[in-house]
Amino acid sequence: MSPSVAQARWREAERQAQLRTPLVDTGLAPEPDPQPAGAPGIPGIPDVVGDVGDVAGDHQEQAAEQREMSDEQRAQLDRLRLDSEMRAVPRWEMRPYGTYSDSDLRTAISGFLDDAEETEEKAAKAVEAFRVLHEQMEQEKAEGTSRGTKWAQDAGDVLDTAVGYLTTAVTALFSYSYGQGTCSAV
Repeated sequence: MSPSVAQARWREAERQAQLRTPLVDTGLAPEPDPQPAGAPGIPGIPDVVGDVGDVAGDHQEQAAEQREMSDEQRAQLDRLRLDSEMRAVPRWEMRPYGTYSDSDLRTAISGFLDDAEETEEKAAKAVEAFRVLHEQMEQEKAEGTSRGTKWAQDAGDVLDTAVGYLTTAVTALFSYSYGQGTCSAV
């Protein structure tokens, strides 16, 4: 849905809400219809409101009718259902969660719950990895063989070798210089 369509729907819903507000305050507003109004007068799309009789039979009939509808008719019916649901939504100032419809809220809540479960699983794995690494580091620290200690020993060996080579080179340079009769300070 483009932003301009959403803005237009929001403005229309806001205008309708402002028109209803004085009636609601005085108690003269008509009661909202608990069921969607369906699609009367639109060919090929059945009315959603049925008799109060056999609920299971109604659902089976609706499912059979929906199977017979084309994709365009289903989309139109979905739009009509959404519009009727949005008409039943109270003003956004009165709802702490804004202008979301009940089905949008249910979808969002279930998505958030799924995200929370995934995050909790990741957090539990991270805590377990931390615990294992902490135990390993404590054990290495107790043995005196931590990663830092090993690195420092290796670096010390390299430095000792480098100092030995430097000493040999300086000694050779001085002995060569003394052999030539000249001595330069290094």
